Amino acid sequence: MCQADDAGEVVLGDLLGNIAYLNADGTLRWKKKVDYTPHSIVLSEDGAVIYVLTKNHYLIRMDREGKEEWDLWIMKNTFTLACMAKGQAAAVGGIQGSIQIINSRGKRAKLLHTREPATYVRFASRVGGLFVASAMGWVGIFDKHWKLRKEYHLRRHVAKLEVTCLGRKIFLPAREGGLVAIEVDKDDLLTYSTNFEVSSAAVDRKGERIIMVGAEGSATLLDSAGGELWRRRFDHSWLFSDMTIRGDKFVLVSDKGFVICNAILSVREAEKRLADSYFEFLEL
Repeated sequence: MCQADDAGEVVLGDLLGNIAYLNADGTLRWKKKVDYTPHSIVLSEDGAVIYVLTKNHYLIRMDREGKEEWDLWIMKNTFTLACMAKGQAAAVGGIQGSIQIINSRGKRAKLLHTREPATYVRFASRVGGLFVASAMGWVGIFDKHWKLRKEYHLRRHVAKLEVTCLGRKIFLPAREGGLVAIEVDKDDLLTYSTNFEVSSAAVDRKGERIIMVGAEGSATLLDSAGGELWRRRFDHSWLFSDMTIRGDKFVLVSDKGFVICNAILSVREAEKRLADSYFEFLEL
């Protein structure tokens, strides 16, 4: 599952070869059955480009309407995917410590090597840098020229990698250890503690709002200092979470295909909308 920038559009895939594109209001834009099994799906920030990494190691590029533009066979043992803000390149990481950079025409542009398996990859959308993490907590930062600039090792298991637009903050759900945040310029490390095992997390443009979810159904929204803004327990096991770049909505997806979209309101917005008997809340 991945989400576009300000619109809040969502692309979903399953192991049966179904891919669906949801508009920001939860209506179905399109749904199609494909001849392959999607493994990872990412959506460009404007929602115009979709990349799909398949179980049989093909990378496919689609447009907003689901039309396939090209496909490319990627080397085996690859399982993670990221794309740049406008879809101008994709990064495919693998368990053997390699990352392939594929340009928008479907050509291999670069092959990078990492110290540990490239379990998670993300681009910093405004500066073009590439961020890589292993499941064991190693983090590597590559600049826009693909040179390794910094690396860290948390020595703990992580479940996801999130990066702010300018690449100044890195967020890693550390499973039993809550959420670890790294401020890159200062090399500062902060841990956000929770009373549940974090399965996924997402952040806004500057890392000022953070949503964290757990497999047992918990969801909590924090500010950058770790203050809790909202918390709720659902009767669903959450697998994925994502947030719009500007931080006005977040989307959660359960292991049973239940999708929920919440608007994040300021106190003033909430008072006005509640006074008008209106509250933006969508469950599918």
